[in-house]
Amino acid sequence: MPTIQNNQSKSQSLADKVSQEIEAAILNHELAVGDRLPTEPNLMAQYNVGRSTIREAIKVLANLGLIEVIQGKGTTVIHDTLPDPTISKALREAPAIEAYEARKALEISIVNLACLNRNATDLKALGYYLEIRAAAAKRHSIEAYRQADEKFHEAIIEAAQANSIINPNRN
Repeated sequence: MPTIQNNQSKSQSLADKVSQEIEAAILNHELAVGDRLPTEPNLMAQYNVGRSTIREAIKVLANLGLIEVIQGKGTTVIHDTLPDPTISKALREAPAIEAYEARKALEISIVNLACLNRNATDLKALGYYLEIRAAAAKRHSIEAYRQADEKFHEAIIEAAQANSIINPNRN
C-alpha cells in the first residue's frame, strides 16, 4: 500500500484516499478475510497521515461492512466484497416497521408510474407474484412471503420504468 501524500485535494479528503487504498487492498485480496489491519500508529506511518485521518478512514471501511473494529483486539477484515447497494437489499435487511415506512414513502409515485407505463407482461408478472405471496401466507411461510413480496415490488418498479424514454420498444 503506497504512502498518501499530504497535499490534500479539494475534491477528496485524506481519509477518503486512505480508505480507498485499504478498500482496494481488501477487494484485490491483498488483505484477506480474517486478516488484521496494522495498528493505528503503523497505518499513520504507512500513509503519512494523522490519527484522526486513520480513524475516519477506518469508520468508512467499517460502515461499508469490509472491516470490524473490536477495541483491544484490533481491526479485522470481515468481507472482501462491497455490499449490494440496492433498495431491495436494504428493505430486505431492515426491521419490518422501517421497511414498511420506506415502502409506503416510495410506492405511491412508483405505482402511479406503473399504472401509466405497464404492459401485458408486467400485469402477468404482478399477478403471478401476488399468487405466490398469497400461497406463502396460507402456508404461514414468512420467508417465502417476504421473497414473493420483494419480487412483486420489483415487478412494480419494472412496470414503472416501462416508458418510451427508457425503453421505446415496450408495448
